[in-house]
Amino acid sequence: MKNLSYLLVFVLVAAACSAGKGSLFNKKDIDLKGLIGTWQRKNEQKFEKWALVSPTECIGVAYDMSTGVASIDENMRLFKMDNTWIFEVKHKEHDFKPVQFAWQPDPAYRMRFVNEKNDYPQVIRYKVKSDSTMTADISDIKGGNLVMYDFIKSQKK
Repeated sequence: MKNLSYLLVFVLVAAACSAGKGSLFNKKDIDLKGLIGTWQRKNEQKFEKWALVSPTECIGVAYDMSTGVASIDENMRLFKMDNTWIFEVKHKEHDFKPVQFAWQPDPAYRMRFVNEKNDYPQVIRYKVKSDSTMTADISDIKGGNLVMYDFIKSQKK
């Protein structure tokens, strides 16, 4: 009986492992509704504003208000293409040329996007929390050069 229990555990673990990386967690689609709105970086006059285009697409803009005039840092788009979520970034440092990151969720971040071919960042992660806060971070593929951002949902429209 003991051998049968070990065999059963082995078969279950083997089946789970063969199902593919990431298959044991965050199988649900991304829910864009939590991201929608204006988010202000804590203790800064920098914002991200997200708008829903459709159930499978939203657009965002990151801007700086520290001078009293909006200066756009990046345009963003999160959309589903051929059953894969894509996070597209057009940053001013790269002349607003699009760079795409593919969805690769992990246990801590449902919205985790990766582009190993990009110089930096290679990983972008967002986590919207129930208390009207959000964290975002960028890093290289190994988690180094980590830059973290904390946001609070703003009342600005």
